[in-house]
Amino acid sequence: ITQVYQFNNERWIEVTNVSKTASVNPNFVKVLLFKDKAGDQTGILPDVSFTLENTLAPGQSVLFSNSNNPVRNTTAAAPTPNAIVIENNNLTDIEGANDIVILSNFTDITSWVNRFDVVQEFDNKTSFVRIDERLTPNDTYTASEWVVFIDDAIDTFTESLDANAGRHPHDPLISEITGSNT
Repeated sequence: ITQVYQFNNERWIEVTNVSKTASVNPNFVKVLLFKDKAGDQTGILPDVSFTLENTLAPGQSVLFSNSNNPVRNTTAAAPTPNAIVIENNNLTDIEGANDIVILSNFTDITSWVNRFDVVQEFDNKTSFVRIDERLTPNDTYTASEWVVFIDDAIDTFTESLDANAGRHPHDPLISEITGSNT
């Protein structure tokens, strides 16, 4: 999992094959959503599952979007194939900072114990982007592996009237993603 994005009505999940040489076989990538859940999901059936039937070439991404997304920028630099875009409103039904997305070898009640990647605790109006230094999946959510891009509309600490509210003026902002055009 390389990115989770939710802002206003837009929702998407990006999964990238980070290998430089090996393709991921069809039906290997299984993306699962535990909706409105937190913590250990052992023995729990995921709320939504999706199995990618395509081969994922080295460096190639698949973007799962909802029907509100005008997903752009799917052209990759050669020789990497363009990103695969799949509209799936159920899989991208994330909101409220209480959902878990995993990659697993299974889509049943054993999916949690067989997970090989996980992201969770992603707030509304944020994008979690996996850091470049993390080159392999991680079956334990580790916050330090993710850069969190936040809502530009949040006042900085110096602008806020509430000393406990606000953001650092150098926090990564959602506009850096939506305006990147790359």
